[in-house]
Amino acid sequence: MTTIYEDERHTAMSYWPFIAKCPMIKIISQLPKPNYEVENWKWLDKAHTIRIDLTKVDYAYNIKNGHYDTGNAIILGKTLDQKYYCICIGRQ
Repeated sequence: MTTIYEDERHTAMSYWPFIAKCPMIKIISQLPKPNYEVENWKWLDKAHTIRIDLTKVDYAYNIKNGHYDTGNAIILGKTLDQKYYCICIGRQ
């Protein structure tokens, strides 16, 4: 697969899995309702527990080959190294 973005964009994308240690999935963000990479959230079971091992994803290969060029979603929860939790804090 070829990529439509330059290396700068890929360097920024690399922050999440390699620096922050947060897993990510591909989305198609240009749609009115984003279409997530894994149909019907098959990467989650009924208890919303992650079914696939996101630590085994080859993020470097995927980024280099444009896998996330249509958009990406950061998965909150335990970090890839299992040392910390990635959380989101909102403020009004």
